[in-house]
Amino acid sequence: MTERSARPSVQLIQWECLPSTLHDGTTLSKLRDTISQGRLQSNHGNTVGVPGRSLAWKMFLLRSLEPLERLSDEMPSVPIDLLRESRKQFSELLLEKMRAPDGSYDESFVVPGLIIPRRSNQTPLNLETNNPLSLHDEASPNLATSFPDMGYFRSDEVQHQLTNVLFLYSAMHPDIGYRQGMHELLPPLFYAIDFDSVPEAHEVFETDSLFAEFCSRSWVAADSWALFSAIMQKVFQWYEWREPALPPPAALGPVNLKPYVPPIVEACNRIQGNLLKSVDPTLYEAMQGAGIEPQIYGLQWLRLLFTREFPMDEAMMLWDGLLASSHPTPSLVLWLCVAMFIRIRTKLMTRLPCYSSHSPQISVIPSDYSTQLTYLLRYQTCRIPEPYTTSFYSFDMLRPWRYRPVLPQAPHS
Repeated sequence: MTERSARPSVQLIQWECLPSTLHDGTTLSKLRDTISQGRLQSNHGNTVGVPGRSLAWKMFLLRSLEPLERLSDEMPSVPIDLLRESRKQFSELLLEKMRAPDGSYDESFVVPGLIIPRRSNQTPLNLETNNPLSLHDEASPNLATSFPDMGYFRSDEVQHQLTNVLFLYSAMHPDIGYRQGMHELLPPLFYAIDFDSVPEAHEVFETDSLFAEFCSRSWVAADSWALFSAIMQKVFQWYEWREPALPPPAALGPVNLKPYVPPIVEACNRIQGNLLKSVDPTLYEAMQGAGIEPQIYGLQWLRLLFTREFPMDEAMMLWDGLLASSHPTPSLVLWLCVAMFIRIRTKLMTRLPCYSSHSPQISVIPSDYSTQLTYLLRYQTCRIPEPYTTSFYSFDMLRPWRYRPVLPQAPHS
């Protein structure tokens, strides 16, 4: 079981990671290119912990202007005002939503910089009355199974903080609430922010106060909530599940009622029925002929942003490119799904070759429904040849609109 990598030194983040992100003539466009070309990982290898990763994520996710193309020549600056505002809102929400009926808080409840009134020892803890929502009972079992090979996420403190973040998001977005998949989106954000965090300013010798505030370890949960909310703002439609209210009927004219199709089902249909068909009609026909329904694999791919399809270090590399890209995240994710099809095209098209003693030729058996579904739900990345790196292949997949290989003909049965 993998534990959290040792945090980088404060000096490494302060004097190398932050300056390379904010200074030395770096514009937002150059910073985006640096990330999209995988140079963020170039000096640290294929590892989950990459110093400075969360700094770059904060730079792009906390910015108030979209799209970023209009700011390509702007010099990046620390979005400290946005961070302060989100931390303040996080604290206020915690105080409001986690308060017991008697006005006190559980002994484990902490808000940075505040003195919390504690519950009397004589007052028994009752989740039915102390918790205004049942999210803790629903999210905690899911979080307990997230990234099972990483011991870092088995920590009671980490589990507690992750549950609080999901609790607050659910409380603030009752139209969506807590949905399956959110428990896989939040942990990578929390890990990256905690990895780059530094102790309070008075505990660090010769530390710039703005830098210490930007990377404060006391606000890891608050910053995770801010970045999680920013990502959900990009992909919230994939978590919608309630049919919108019907508009009032018109005074005159017929009423055109269409059956409700959830946005994520529409996105899944577009991946296979439009994008894949336009890029690789042969593979499209093979999957259609086998009876593959796109929502079977698409719900997991889209909602979890590939955290189940790739090891965590590779998934976080993809996130680097997704979060820094000037292209809308949902559209880029759909094209990334197409690139994933093409990566395993041979496996989706054919099963093991069949050798016959009556013929010197090798008969190729087309893949059937169960074979294709196995490869889609248990996605296996390709072996990476030397001298290329994981980051090279991960970021190459983020350029699917350029990916137009010479495709072989469909195998004959």
